[in-house]
Amino acid sequence: MNDAEKTRVTVDIYGMQYRLMGNSSTEYMQKVAGHVNEQMNKIAKGHPRLDLPRIAVLAAVNVADEYFRMKEQWEERLNDQEVREWQQKYSKLEQAHNALLRERETAAAKPPGDCEECARLREELAKLQEEYEKLQNEYNEWIQLTENE
Repeated sequence: MNDAEKTRVTVDIYGMQYRLMGNSSTEYMQKVAGHVNEQMNKIAKGHPRLDLPRIAVLAAVNVADEYFRMKEQWEERLNDQEVREWQQKYSKLEQAHNALLRERETAAAKPPGDCEECARLREELAKLQEEYEKLQNEYNEWIQLTENE
């Protein structure tokens, strides 16, 4: 995205106007600036003798603290029961998929008289492959989310 395509927004942080430019929506950028503004005002209210640079640094420290706490919570959640259940479902589906592939190979080796069974297996295999791909995509999305954090 070049500069012409980026979102531009003017925000107010601690009584000063800032022109922000980024790849996010206007609403998101205003939300982020609003959070910084809230942090700075909260610190200034609790410590009226602090100067602007100290207020800004303490706000940055608070935001960084929030970030690391949320990241830690997210990582803990990734290790929770829900993730284990998804991994188990993925593993079971993968095993069923592989078993059907083996059955298909066996059925293909049988004489042509077993066509009805072959058709049933092909149908079942197609359904399982579709479900397997869907679950594999969801599982990959979970993995990407954890790697991006």
